[in-house]
Amino acid sequence: MGLPSTQVTTGRINPEGILAGIAPMPSAVPDLYTTGPAIKDKMLELIEGATDYILIDSFIARTDSTTREVKEALKAKHDAGVRVYVVADSCSWFMPGGKVGYKFLKQAGMPHVEFNPFRPHRFFYFPVMIPRDHRKFWIVDGKVLFLGGANIFGESLLPPEEGGNIDYMVAVKSPRAIEHMIESFVVTWNRHSPEKLRSEEFAVSALDAPETQVWLFDQNGHVKRRGVIGEMYDTVLSLAKEEVWLVHAYTFTSRGIMDRIKALTERGIAVNLMLSARSHAPRYTRGALYGIKDILDAGCKVWMYEGGRSALHSKGVIVDGRWASVGSANFNRRSCGFSEEANVVFGDEKSVGKVLRDLEELKTRCRPVEKEEARRYRNPWYYLTWLVMQILG
Repeated sequence: MGLPSTQVTTGRINPEGILAGIAPMPSAVPDLYTTGPAIKDKMLELIEGATDYILIDSFIARTDSTTREVKEALKAKHDAGVRVYVVADSCSWFMPGGKVGYKFLKQAGMPHVEFNPFRPHRFFYFPVMIPRDHRKFWIVDGKVLFLGGANIFGESLLPPEEGGNIDYMVAVKSPRAIEHMIESFVVTWNRHSPEKLRSEEFAVSALDAPETQVWLFDQNGHVKRRGVIGEMYDTVLSLAKEEVWLVHAYTFTSRGIMDRIKALTERGIAVNLMLSARSHAPRYTRGALYGIKDILDAGCKVWMYEGGRSALHSKGVIVDGRWASVGSANFNRRSCGFSEEANVVFGDEKSVGKVLRDLEELKTRCRPVEKEEARRYRNPWYYLTWLVMQILG
């Protein structure tokens, strides 16, 4: 397709290393996982190696033929005396296999809670139902934080050729990042369970020789103010000097999103947005396609990922080939303010290089979207979907 190659360049932040109010955290070089089989194998590896505890926060935690092996491995560890705690968003109830997922956890006796549960009486005050826990992270024995966009969900763990998503998950060894996410998990758990936990109950291992540093952005409204993810986008994008890649299938345009794109293009930055031609729910695709015309009008290039049966579910930002952000946050209004989200940012050559290599692979499956095509998506049906996705997406 003749897409430009992305090269590592140089970039700076303030001398203290503060990025959107977040201090850098010493870390080993993160490992990146991008396909369902690799992510599933890492989940099983983490479970197998656990000796003390496993904390899991997953937006979707269903039980089906693809996820059953993971669930059975968790049950075996629980039965062996390893402490296993699971937080899953109430949205799981509305996914195929979601009810079975909750039933499995209950029958296995594994402690679990439902985030912000959907109950009939709560709909009388609908705004209370809007916040969702969209994070996907695991903490195992205080040694590893496994974080990104993959759920315990068939599409997250299947091979791409069988309809599995392309995604980002990173394994981070950073005691400070792990300590923060343990606290965040405990706060979330205690809000939804009569069985209270204490952060001190979960030991964190030391890191002998840090190789790099990461910045952790955890948008948990009961730990840190809302809007942390929006601030992350603002700060990371402000570092751009030449080129930005936004790998975000679920980009639902809004005033805030368009302001960020225009601020870049007006500075002469080459901005590229990669969307997905497929998703596990068509409303996500329709909502994203509606906004393409506005994005193109703002001077941003749009690329459509066409990976056969696979969908692009990755949530990533790459700035000048020097900075990268990966995690659970989409580039939309909900992720920037309404949802619980978690992303990590890194700026060392080894870590960013892993994301760049994946980006080059993604580019080979992309095609450019022109204005003529974008105008076809400006119809009432796509508009209504886009409108709904401002809140539900």
